[in-house]
Amino acid sequence: MRQVADRYVILGEVRGDMVDINDNTKASLRNLANFNFDAENEYLNVMDYYAIINNCNYALANMKADLTISNKPVLMDEYVAMLSIRAWTYLQLAINYGKVPFFTEPLTQVADAEDVIKNVSNFMDITDIAEQLTP
Repeated sequence: MRQVADRYVILGEVRGDMVDINDNTKASLRNLANFNFDAENEYLNVMDYYAIINNCNYALANMKADLTISNKPVLMDEYVAMLSIRAWTYLQLAINYGKVPFFTEPLTQVADAEDVIKNVSNFMDITDIAEQLTP
């Protein structure tokens, strides 16, 4: 999460009104400012985003959100935090890349990830993702 958070700040600043992009600006930063995204850009690493998403999916699938002690939910705050972090991460992916592979089950094998990427119906834009994540 820390790697993505650092890049998030850079993305926000580069796109802000107070930043001036010129010929001396590093190409990767200039591309970010102009919303030109490519796989080679050092500030955009899709794998970092999907590592967060898959970790959230794994935690959500295995967390006992309904666990209570003295009728008080013990893990509900953590459960909601995982949902929020996953939603934020998908939001960032959709803003930066448009349509992205969407999945809510943990991927534990390479074959699972390959199946998600191969299936075009798994690719969603920000509106589709919001609909999927809305309870």
